[in-house]
Amino acid sequence: TTLEHMKNLLIFKCCDAYQDRKINTNPNSPLYHHPLSGILPKFPSNVQTILISHNLIGGEIPLQWCEMTKLFKLNLVSLPNVSSMLPACLGNVTTLTGIVLDDMYGVHGKIPWGSTSDEVNNLSDWYNNNGWVHLLKQREAGDFSLHIHGTSLTGNALPSIFPKKCRLDVLRITDAPYLGGIISPTISNCKIRDLQLRSVSLLHGDFPSKEICNMCDIQYLIVDGYHNFTRSSIAWFREN
Repeated sequence: TTLEHMKNLLIFKCCDAYQDRKINTNPNSPLYHHPLSGILPKFPSNVQTILISHNLIGGEIPLQWCEMTKLFKLNLVSLPNVSSMLPACLGNVTTLTGIVLDDMYGVHGKIPWGSTSDEVNNLSDWYNNNGWVHLLKQREAGDFSLHIHGTSLTGNALPSIFPKKCRLDVLRITDAPYLGGIISPTISNCKIRDLQLRSVSLLHGDFPSKEICNMCDIQYLIVDGYHNFTRSSIAWFREN
């Protein structure tokens, strides 16, 4: 349950083991014959990368991960025994540049976007607020990318307000039938290069056509037909 004693550990990658097509038959690699079980471990604070995929490890995402001050990348892929909400405090990890949640149907609850400085009433609220919206702010770590595919998340797919000088580079939310909400016109605050919203069927309201058209950095834009945007806003986008 803990690897905190491994002070020199920088990258944790495991294990692509439980699917037959990924089992390693090398007799010198017993780990691949026996899928990793147990619960998601705690790590030393200097770990930079966590890549855990295709295994039987379970439990909740530890709050201790929020204390990893050098965490750069977090990828969780196809872990059927994980049942967890997303810790809001990950938004305080200023070094994070990417989160991937793929085929993680045990991940539930809401994306804890939290509030931007434009939405809180005073400085106390701002400093005490946790939320992933902070991952989109301009910071030393650079641009941020978020990939969410195949989860049980509910609520708003996107933050209600995107922060000024937003550093969101890649946003891909797919196969998310329980996520919805609106796309705020403040999305134009971001320099998004790759925006994909597919099978996010509860999206509604006006599609911010003009704002997205004015996003000079965008290179890839995919929004499929599984949504409830107003017809007039979609028509304007198609015509222009």
